[in-house]
Amino acid sequence: MTVQPGKGSLLNTLLSVWVLLFFTGMIFHFRAVSSISTGLLLITGLICYQKKTVSLLFRSPFSPFLISCFLYYLYTVINLLVKDNTAVIQSQFEMKSALLLVPVAISCIGFVGAKQLRRLMKYFVLILLTASLYCLLIAVNTWIRTGDDNIFFYHALVSPLNQHAVFFSFLLFFSLIYILEYGTGIDFFRINKWDSILAVFFSILLILLASKLILFCCLLYLFYYFLKNKSGKMKKGWLLLIMTFLLLIAFTKNPVSNRFREIVQTNWASLDREQFDEADYLNGLQFRYLQWKLVPRILNEKHAWVTGLGEERGKAALQDQFKQRHLYSGQPGTADQGYLIYNTHNQLLQSLLTGGLAAVLLFLMICGSLLYLILKGKKTLVTVTVLSLLLFSVTESCFETQYGLLFFTFLPVFSVVLTNQLPGKQIHSRTTTDPLPAIE
Repeated sequence: MTVQPGKGSLLNTLLSVWVLLFFTGMIFHFRAVSSISTGLLLITGLICYQKKTVSLLFRSPFSPFLISCFLYYLYTVINLLVKDNTAVIQSQFEMKSALLLVPVAISCIGFVGAKQLRRLMKYFVLILLTASLYCLLIAVNTWIRTGDDNIFFYHALVSPLNQHAVFFSFLLFFSLIYILEYGTGIDFFRINKWDSILAVFFSILLILLASKLILFCCLLYLFYYFLKNKSGKMKKGWLLLIMTFLLLIAFTKNPVSNRFREIVQTNWASLDREQFDEADYLNGLQFRYLQWKLVPRILNEKHAWVTGLGEERGKAALQDQFKQRHLYSGQPGTADQGYLIYNTHNQLLQSLLTGGLAAVLLFLMICGSLLYLILKGKKTLVTVTVLSLLLFSVTESCFETQYGLLFFTFLPVFSVVLTNQLPGKQIHSRTTTDPLPAIE
């Protein structure tokens, strides 16, 4: 099915406005704006393209993903109604609704057409650039006043937006891939090197944000990109600059290198004991390894392998295990709860704890539908985005926060919409003279 909305349509214009609002809300972490724009985008898309929307949902490459998300959401709602109290049901129902609403709403973006979609992506990159520069200006101002250079790294750098370093890194990484694969079309002040400037700038920000997962994925992608385009227009100095900056970070003492040294120096033997001391510190790998030991033990004790414990009981059971092992539990009477605030930090494990094997099968169905997107499209943007998200679900319980759900449901569908509408750069396998593909 070829999507060709009527030019000059008021509803089509509104659709583009809602998309820009969605981008702004997501990048600047305005939750209300993200939620409202999602609803407006969905309603406008359904009104504007009723028959095409239904056809798109069942005939598009991301149809299996939409169906899998719907089934997971349906099971979650049923499990909540059976096992949890009213307050938990309401909060989880609202949060998990993103599994259903966001991917359907984002699929409507495909109706704006290739020309408008490229313009929207230009604005996406500019909004992200604005947010990044704002964070850097705040960091410079704080550094001048306090002399604390930690403000330039990890969560501290994006704290003015109340953002999470890993989520913001995802946005930067997604934009970096888009810039290198498709180009932004930005030509302010008649400078034709904006794409290279933005790519370098976003790469440096990714290093400062120090997300181990995103940096790993980014390095693999950049290595692949330069192998694929070794005879293209991109200068070898671009790669040399990034590698020099990486080496500088790696061989000096700073918050970024400290995070990686901490992982390399992991003491696995210390986790074989049953009791800890409250002063014991667990790094990310140690804490996740411990979770894989605790969750099966909980399910065995509660005889809950099939349908899990539900949200509230699952959280309480995990906290009890932390307390029994004397892990740090915070300071009574304060907001500090230590390890008690954490979930399993793995979406498959979290699904097993709260929804049992039934939820695990449904989550694996979602993962399989994402892999299907890779096989179906064979586009670099889709492949790298999907694989990064699947790795993200291994390190985080991405369905347990509104923002995690937003990213997991937005990025795969949006990457498919982009690659189905836009031709790649001329230096790649496709040229700018290739005909625009239809959304099938």
